[in-house]
Amino acid sequence: MSTASAQLSLSYPRTQVPKVSVAQAVRDRLPPGLGRLRFPEEMETRFREDYFDKSAWIMRSSLLLGVVLYSAFGLLDRLATPSSTTAIWLVRFAVVVPGMMLTLLLSFRPWFRRVSQVVLAALVLLVGYGIIAMIAVVEERELGFRLYYAGLMLVIMWAYTFIRLRFIHAVAVCGLIVLGYEVVAIFHQQMLTTPENLACFVSNSFFFLSANLIGMTSCYFLERYARHDFEQRLQLERERNRSEELLCNILPHEVAASLKESPTIVAAHYDSASILFADIVDFSLLARRLEPIEVVQLLNEVFSLMDGFAESHGLEKIKTIGDCYMVAAGVPRAHRDHAVVLTRMALDVLGAVSARTFAGGRPITLRIGLNAGPVAAGVIGARKFTYDVWGDTGNLASRMQSQGTPNAVQITRAMYELIRHRFVCGPRGTVGIKGCGEVEVWHVLRERD
Repeated sequence: MSTASAQLSLSYPRTQVPKVSVAQAVRDRLPPGLGRLRFPEEMETRFREDYFDKSAWIMRSSLLLGVVLYSAFGLLDRLATPSSTTAIWLVRFAVVVPGMMLTLLLSFRPWFRRVSQVVLAALVLLVGYGIIAMIAVVEERELGFRLYYAGLMLVIMWAYTFIRLRFIHAVAVCGLIVLGYEVVAIFHQQMLTTPENLACFVSNSFFFLSANLIGMTSCYFLERYARHDFEQRLQLERERNRSEELLCNILPHEVAASLKESPTIVAAHYDSASILFADIVDFSLLARRLEPIEVVQLLNEVFSLMDGFAESHGLEKIKTIGDCYMVAAGVPRAHRDHAVVLTRMALDVLGAVSARTFAGGRPITLRIGLNAGPVAAGVIGARKFTYDVWGDTGNLASRMQSQGTPNAVQITRAMYELIRHRFVCGPRGTVGIKGCGEVEVWHVLRERD
C-alpha cells in the first residue's frame, strides 16, 4: 500500500453500515402510517364517516348481488338437497334474503352511517350461519351434506372485500363463522369419527384457514390504504386551506375567489370610495437610531395594530410602503357610509397609537390623511399578485398625509362633505398640492354625540 493510500485510509475510516432487517426494509417502503389501525379519536370519527361515504355504493352493490346470488343458489337446493329443500328454503328465503334486503333499505337512512359496521357484521353472521343451519338440516345421504361448506367460502370472501367491513370486524365475524362450522362438523356431521370423515374435516379446515389468511391480508391492506388515502386528502385539504388563507391575506376575499375561478385580470371602477394614508412622523430619524431588527419589530407592532382596526371596521388594507399604511373603504365591497367608517377607524388608530409605546417602550406619532372620490381597483402582476387602487383620489389622500399635521387626521373637502354630519371638523385653511393648486383641508376632531 502506498503512503498516500495509507494516509487516506487513516483519515477516512470505513463507515460501518448498520444492518437492516428484511421486515424493516419492507416497512420503510410502505406508505407513512401504514402500521396504525386507528387514528386519534376525532380523526377516527371523521375517517369512519368518510369510509362509509366512499364505500356506500360498493356496499349497496354487494348487498344487491348477495340477494341475487343467495336466491339463485335456491336452484341448487333442488338438486343437492331434494329431501331438505323445504327447510333450507325456509332459512334462505324467509330469514337470510329478507335480512339482506332490509339492510339494503336501511343503508339509505341517515343514522345508518353511525352503526353501519355493526349492522353489516351482524348481517354477515346471519348469512354465514344461515348456510351453517342448512348444513345442519341436510340429510347425510344428500349431496349438500358435504358440499355446502363451499358456500361459507363465498361468505368469507364477501365479508373481507365486497361488503366493505373494516379489518377488525371482518376478522371477528369470519372467525365466528368458521367456529360455527367446526362445531356443526364435529358434533352434527361426526367428521372425527372415521378416517374418511377426518380427512374431509382437515381438508375443509385447511381451505377455511387459507381463505381467512388471504381475506385478512387483502382486508388489512384495503383498510390501510383507505386510511393512508384519507390522511393524504386531509393533508391536501389543510394545504389548500393554508393556500387560500394566504391568498386571502394578500387579496380581498372577493378578488381571491374571482382569481381562483378565472385567472384573468381583475379590475373594477368605483364611483365613490374613501382612501386613508398613515405614516410615522420622523420615521427616518428613528430608523437610523435603531437596529434593523428593531425597525422591523416596531413596524410590525404598528401595522398589526392597524390591521386589527381595519378588520374590526370591515375595511380593506391595500398595502404598506415603508412606514406608510394604506387602507380603503368602499372597495372591493360597496359601502354606503364608506367615508364615515374610514374616518372612525382613523380616529381609533390615532387614539390607540398615542396611548401606547412600541418596540420596547418607544412612543410614536402618526400623520393621517383621507380623501374620497372615484377610484379604479384591481390585481396586477403575473406571479406575485398585488391588489391596488389607482386614481387622483388616492394621490390626494397621500398628499393629505404627507403634508398633514402630526397626531391629526387631515381631510379634503370631498371627505368633509361626506362626514360633516357625523364628525366635528376644524378648518385648517388651504395647502398647495402639485397639480391641484390650493386645496381646502380640515382636521377631524371627534365624532358627534
